[in-house]
Amino acid sequence: MRVISNDTCNRSPLYPGQIMPSMFCAGFVEGGNDSCQGDSGGPLMVPDRKGSYLLAGVVSWGYGCARKNKPGVYGRLAEKLDWIRSQTEE
Repeated sequence: MRVISNDTCNRSPLYPGQIMPSMFCAGFVEGGNDSCQGDSGGPLMVPDRKGSYLLAGVVSWGYGCARKNKPGVYGRLAEKLDWIRSQTEE
């Protein structure tokens, strides 16, 4: 799936003003491929330059499944790294 910039995702007809810095959109504006209801909490993995995959976000919400102008909305993992580290330290 394609990550969509917050500037683009915050414009009509997508999600005007609804996407906060702790979120991002991914999918295709033209529809056809997306996360769906029941996927919440699932990972969005993105390839790095070495061919490995990194966890970029987790499925949060969206409208319908694979609909035109309604990509999936994800929680931005980078925004929560400090909290994750604080909760997983021994």
